Amino acid sequence: MPVNNSTAGFPAFTDKPCFFILLILTFAVQGHLKNILHLSSRIKSWSEDPQSYTRQTNKHPDMAINLQKGQRIDIGLTQISIGLGWYPNEGTGHAFDLDASAIMIDSRRLIPEEQFFVFYGNTSSPDGALSHSGDDPTGGNSAEGDDEIIKTDLSLVDERVQEILFVVTIHEAQARRQNFGQVRNSYIRIVDERNQQEIAKYELGEDFSIETGIEFGRLYKKGGYWKFEASGIGYKEDLAFFLSRYYKGDIIK
Repeated sequence: MPVNNSTAGFPAFTDKPCFFILLILTFAVQGHLKNILHLSSRIKSWSEDPQSYTRQTNKHPDMAINLQKGQRIDIGLTQISIGLGWYPNEGTGHAFDLDASAIMIDSRRLIPEEQFFVFYGNTSSPDGALSHSGDDPTGGNSAEGDDEIIKTDLSLVDERVQEILFVVTIHEAQARRQNFGQVRNSYIRIVDERNQQEIAKYELGEDFSIETGIEFGRLYKKGGYWKFEASGIGYKEDLAFFLSRYYKGDIIK
């Protein structure tokens, strides 16, 4: 008699671990050892709690990603917060004043209009996509949270904008003889605004001994989707340098 291929000889994949076993055999043939180990842990979790698989696959992601310099990830979200933190060393002779900024640039790598440079003097972008939390000069907040936060709604970003650079500069660094070699625990992280879950974090482990401005990370659009790169690029420059580099109109005062 005719065989119904949709059911004959196959287990009920939606509620039995046989589905995972079949996938393991498939991956084994293809040589995907990493996938085998991952699925094995899923089977163990399934056996202890049959509902765990459903709960885990609904999370985004299963755990926060610790990024390395140059690493890139897909965002897959529209409403996020970019948190930046730092902690200056004590006893440097002068108070530190660090400033986080977001530079929204187009395909020419230029700021379309001056209002697309978001910093302590211009806390919102004209498209409503970015909102800056304001200035925290000393880095006193990062013991319990981010020093400065830039809330971002990627669905609102002006269509001309293809990249958003997140930089931190030291105010009057040359006059005060300060640099990022005197700053520790610097980081940038991405948080899901819906549930405040940390998605990814990049800790700047390098010793920027002479740099006074750093591009911590950047959001960029590729193929219609937003991605993030952990940059970690240092400059011996101030805020005015970034303005003059990406904006060809009158410098914001």
